[in-house]
Amino acid sequence: MHDILRQINRIDGVRGVVVTDADGLVVAAELSEGDDPTAIGATTAHMYATLRQAAMRLERGTLSRFTLHGKHGNVVGVLLQKVVLVTLVRRDANMGMVLVELKGLTAKLDAALA
Repeated sequence: MHDILRQINRIDGVRGVVVTDADGLVVAAELSEGDDPTAIGATTAHMYATLRQAAMRLERGTLSRFTLHGKHGNVVGVLLQKVVLVTLVRRDANMGMVLVELKGLTAKLDAALA
């Protein structure tokens, strides 16, 4: 798993990655110094629960990915079978390319966790 997380961190514009369970407990992390994996995990669990419920209420089907665009950077959450992969992305990154590269690596991670 850590090899795949390191590959994700090498995507241009990515500055860290965390894998959490649905309750926000950190399974693994590859972060820059100063980033708190516990805080990221807890926040992600809250976002996931809220967005999952919103997707159901709006009849959009099962939530599979979410993105958050902020003043200081972006967050991409990808829902896998058993975990949520949270990728921290620089604000100036090409999000299209990040998402394309994430797609293949998240499939590898999902297979590794099966």
